Amino acid sequence: MRCVASLLLILVFSGSVVGFNTSLPTSAAQEIATSCKLETLPSDVQGQLKEDLGSWKIEEPDDLGRNARERWGGERPLQCPGIAMGQFENNESQVYAILLVHRTRGVAGHKFLVFSSKTGSVAHVKRILDQSNDLAAGNAFIRKMAIGRFFDAASKRKFNALARDVILFVDSGENEYEADVFFWAKGNYEQRPVDY
Repeated sequence: MRCVASLLLILVFSGSVVGFNTSLPTSAAQEIATSCKLETLPSDVQGQLKEDLGSWKIEEPDDLGRNARERWGGERPLQCPGIAMGQFENNESQVYAILLVHRTRGVAGHKFLVFSSKTGSVAHVKRILDQSNDLAAGNAFIRKMAIGRFFDAASKRKFNALARDVILFVDSGENEYEADVFFWAKGNYEQRPVDY
């Protein structure tokens, strides 16, 4: 009987490969799901997303494909796979990076946007960093990372990358794996592949 109980425990705790909700305690799963809600963003960003991108939604854990879910599930701390907030452009203002997928499950494509404001301004400006109609739904996720994780002091000077944070974009499909960082340099976002 003890072996059967141990086997059941192993199956329950190894559920991270099978599904999102079985891999985390309920409170952690609810916290991450809540952090993916549109309401967590500033009201003008919410308005722009509703008005311009109504057929798209913020990527949530349940939208991730099997490989992306496994890769994302290994991240610490675990965060919403479709929202990254950080000081991506300067060390004073908060920028919101958002990965959108189609509302219709299984439809390929994504839109990767950032919303930023000038210091002291309430309104946010939208920039499209990447979009595709080809990338399989649920293969990618984003997250905030410290710039020092990818750039040493010499690299920061070379690329003129002065902000505190970068956006990591991970594409983890069944037959592919790619990680890129998006960082602010000379008034625009640049993209570089990284080992991650």
